[in-house]
Amino acid sequence: MLLIVFFFSCFLVPGFSQNKVKQNEIVWKKEYSTYKNVNNKKGFAKLFNFIFEKKDRALVAPVSVFSDNDNVLWITDRALHELVAVKKNKIINISRIFKNENILSSPIGLCVFPDNTVLFTDSDNGKVYFFNNKTNTSGVFNKNDTLIRPAGIAYSVLTEEVFVSEAGAHRISVFDKNGKLLRIIGQRGNADGEFNFPGFIWIDDSGVIYIVDALNFRVQIFDKNGKFVKSFGKHGDGTGSFACPKGIASDTFGNIYVVDALFNVVQIFDRNGRFLYAFGKKGQDKGEFWMPTGIFIDSDNNIYVADSYNSRVQVFQLISKEKYEN
Repeated sequence: MLLIVFFFSCFLVPGFSQNKVKQNEIVWKKEYSTYKNVNNKKGFAKLFNFIFEKKDRALVAPVSVFSDNDNVLWITDRALHELVAVKKNKIINISRIFKNENILSSPIGLCVFPDNTVLFTDSDNGKVYFFNNKTNTSGVFNKNDTLIRPAGIAYSVLTEEVFVSEAGAHRISVFDKNGKLLRIIGQRGNADGEFNFPGFIWIDDSGVIYIVDALNFRVQIFDKNGKFVKSFGKHGDGTGSFACPKGIASDTFGNIYVVDALFNVVQIFDRNGRFLYAFGKKGQDKGEFWMPTGIFIDSDNNIYVADSYNSRVQVFQLISKEKYEN
């Protein structure tokens, strides 16, 4: 079986306990994994079928996921070397449109502009690409700058800036919406505002920036201008700790969701970084994960998780009767 090579190492740790808050419930809705279940039919979730029914698989190793304003689901698949779109119950592979570029090597993070132009990073190529589905135009976003192992990417609607984590340079590069480099945030280290292999990025509607500082085993939070606010998290094998933090997102209540690939769970924290609960465990059934990576949460609190080694994207719904009190 093809395995993803992560840009940082992960090691086995003990099991993970959970403490679910009663007034909130995460409900499994569906998954995208095969061409058949794009139409919401049952897919192949078992490893046996992954091996022997490979031709039916729409995804192999999904990394990031994003649902745009037109309800198009965008997925980067590192094993397929593809940007994949699920549009009107059809799977579309995008890389063939890049006629003047070599085949995509290692697509990782992605985000979408308000006009639904997709931006996505290619870690091996050191580039950020763009693709507009309506005009069928594409190209390199960072034409004048070579990035060192770009990973996470996010767009701030408030400042109209694009934040890209450079895992190999241990910093965040900030661009305007036309691809011009504006400034650099951070350097290698473990102090406030410093990074050790930064990964996924999320920017909420108020402009707050959340960055997974992967090998410092924490999440750093910045204001809309990129000024450090606070951080939370530590290395460990219990609730509220991280072993291999990956994707990050927030729901409409301001709660922060962090995917941990090694724990095979999604941990949920309040806006102050206090652990609330988690969902998922290692496995291949509904609601179970195997090395999950990216996460996206839409305005209706639908939760999309790139379940990488299970070769699928799982979709959940947050059902909440009341807001958490901080």
